[in-house]
Amino acid sequence: MKRIVLLVSMLFMVMQMSVASAADFWLKDESLGGVKLLMKTKQVIKQLGEPGKITQYSIDNPGWKTMMYSGLNVDLEEMCVECTGDDGVVLYIKSVSPEYKTAKGLAVGQKKAAIIKAMGEPDRVTIDKTRFIGHENYIYEANSMAGTLLFEINAKGIIQSISLYSGMG
Repeated sequence: MKRIVLLVSMLFMVMQMSVASAADFWLKDESLGGVKLLMKTKQVIKQLGEPGKITQYSIDNPGWKTMMYSGLNVDLEEMCVECTGDDGVVLYIKSVSPEYKTAKGLAVGQKKAAIIKAMGEPDRVTIDKTRFIGHENYIYEANSMAGTLLFEINAKGIIQSISLYSGMG
């Protein structure tokens, strides 16, 4: 009996390490417009230049800000006790412009068939039956903490927006 319990415990540990490895791979390799999850503020500016506008959320969440570029928003949260304003890390990126591509070259304006070709079948597909009837969301997840890549597809089968986000915020 002890051997079975030990064997099951070891199998569970190996499975957990595999999940962690997949999450690490996801964070390391996926990006949107060259911006990756957990990049710091200065790295985003180096990649994209100075944003057109920065919105700071001081009441609801004082450490949260959005850096706005033409067709791309990057949300960062400062995860420190004494933040300087440059200590934020990227937790959410959304593109509505074909200018910003994923690491696999996918961009707004492409057909949903390009998603399947580059990414394989999505982990989940949701269909909007209320606000944007006929819109689909193709969702690829490592896990909620490691990252989610979401493609919003309009009724004509064209990518309308791409979001990359972490569940850490």
